[in-house]
Amino acid sequence: RLLTLPGIENVTAASHKPTSIGSNTGGIKWEGKSPEYNTLVHVTSVELEYLETLNIELIEGRDFSSEFPSDPGNSFIINERMKKDIGKDNILGTPLESGWIGNGKIIGVVKDFHFRPLNDEIPPLVICMSWNDRRFAMVKLAQANIAYTISSIKDNWTSVNPAYPFEYNFFDVEFDRSYSVETRLANIVKTYAVLGILIACLGLFGLASFTAEQRTKEIGIRKVLGASIPGVAKLISREFVMLVLASNLAAWPISYMIMNNWLQGFAYRTGIGIWTLLIPAIFAIIITVLTVSFQAIKAAVKNPVKSLRYE
Repeated sequence: RLLTLPGIENVTAASHKPTSIGSNTGGIKWEGKSPEYNTLVHVTSVELEYLETLNIELIEGRDFSSEFPSDPGNSFIINERMKKDIGKDNILGTPLESGWIGNGKIIGVVKDFHFRPLNDEIPPLVICMSWNDRRFAMVKLAQANIAYTISSIKDNWTSVNPAYPFEYNFFDVEFDRSYSVETRLANIVKTYAVLGILIACLGLFGLASFTAEQRTKEIGIRKVLGASIPGVAKLISREFVMLVLASNLAAWPISYMIMNNWLQGFAYRTGIGIWTLLIPAIFAIIITVLTVSFQAIKAAVKNPVKSLRYE
């Protein structure tokens, strides 16, 4: 019924949401399995069109198909990590045994995809097919008229299953929820970074104003002796730039340790290159020059006669 509605591209069902395949079993057996193998294998039970609906890439073998009536309970699709654990190059046709998912053969291999938080490595996964274990319906919607399509789905749900309320979620929301801690941390860091920059700019502005005032007569003498306005502005700005450079050099080791320690919590992480430290330093210098330049130029363009008239 759902497939007859406009705006619906694919429909499937599964025992778990693809963002939280939590069931696992250590009882799966295959020929040549090491007695010391104790990695928990995650298992999900699905219907037809599961891979296509969720855009999961099949890299070996075939998908479950209605052309093979024996697929339910007798055929398995595994991920790359599971293939690696089994340790066979020619994996298709390899028998798997389990008291929970039944006995059958591997018919396909899918590219590894994240169904656990990024803090964890991608674990081994077995996808089986069942007509009985269907807890979640999954629908791929077209981009247009999503609200109307959801309303149509709700009407069909109510007519088929009126005893249960219609509840739905979008997978992008599910993924975002998985990283809510990281999102909150990012927002907090951004907020305090902006506040810190504003306070630092105010401090620099005030300090530059004080320095220019203290060196008014020196600037006047330099101008009388032929110093240019850019030269005087450079003289005042240079001291602040050197201080910012020194502060960056002191902050780099601490920043590196904090970032590296945070990244250690993720199984798949990026490296911390030199540009990660250099780019903020460059921006800090630019902000410093822009903040100080106003007072520096203001002091440099003053008439030196007024600066020296009381000397």
